[in-house]
Amino acid sequence: MTNFTKYRISELCEFTNGFSFKSGDYIEKSKDTLEVFRMGYIERGGGFKEDSTPVFVPKKYNRDLSKYLLQKDDVLIAMTDMKNNVAILGNTARIKDEGRFVLNQRVGCLRVKDKNLLDPTFFYFYSNFKPHVEYLRSRANSGVQVNLSTPSIKEAKILVPPILEQKAIASVLGTLDDKIENNHQMNKTLEEMACTIFKSWFVDFDPVQAKVA
Repeated sequence: MTNFTKYRISELCEFTNGFSFKSGDYIEKSKDTLEVFRMGYIERGGGFKEDSTPVFVPKKYNRDLSKYLLQKDDVLIAMTDMKNNVAILGNTARIKDEGRFVLNQRVGCLRVKDKNLLDPTFFYFYSNFKPHVEYLRSRANSGVQVNLSTPSIKEAKILVPPILEQKAIASVLGTLDDKIENNHQMNKTLEEMACTIFKSWFVDFDPVQAKVA
């Protein structure tokens, strides 16, 4: 690690806090809406997962949302959690869809300033590195809810190797991550097929009805 350089996150990334959308702002999904990125999209231990209850706001909102529009390779960090069951505080997800999401409150966006200095995929994996997450959690305030402040995130330090090494690490980990995601999708498809067959056989009794017919 002699060729690693230590940086504050603020030196490498821009940080944005999410916007405080109101429940009354939400409308039905359409081609004229944006999806609101909430903490439900962040997997426990790090990673992106689809929110089971997505919400949407109009693209023509009553104020300019361009500051909160998420870009591909943005890294999103969970900034709050319950004290008695800390599950995702400090964990991150990365954005793969350009222009799909706007950022909600209690989630922070980290956007790499110079991709020749810091590879976004490498940074995403580093951001979920257990010692790094544990350090951030040690900086959180106490209460019924625990919260990470903007300064505690921006002032955290990370060790960064040369860019070619970052890209090599990111390539290997990214390939493994994609395989895991594909397996999850395959398992989901198989589960949906099993549910459909079960419903057909034991709820709708399709084989029995076909035999009677």
